Amino acid sequence: MLDGISSTSVTNWNDASNLRHEHENSGILDSINNSSISNWNTAYSRNHTHSNKSVLDGISSTSVTNWNDASNLKHSHANSGILDSINNSSISNWNTAYSRNH
Repeated sequence: MLDGISSTSVTNWNDASNLRHEHENSGILDSINNSSISNWNTAYSRNHTHSNKSVLDGISSTSVTNWNDASNLKHSHANSGILDSINNSSISNWNTAYSRNH
């Protein structure tokens, strides 16, 4: 023993040295190996890839705008006001007129 250093101090230091790197999740940390790290690195480098990447890269905001416009106008007519006014009564009148002429 060194002068002025108690055996309690030495015990405390040894204990602190042994516990200097302890974690509550040591079981999980101990299970990490080179294979795990390699898999994580691969996943990170491919974190957003697609088999149709060239197709996706070709999609522009103009394409999306055109698709949205086509979807919104998928059944639009220049004379929609007239078409919207057609009702069962109109159809019945037309059928009657047709029947009289044929």
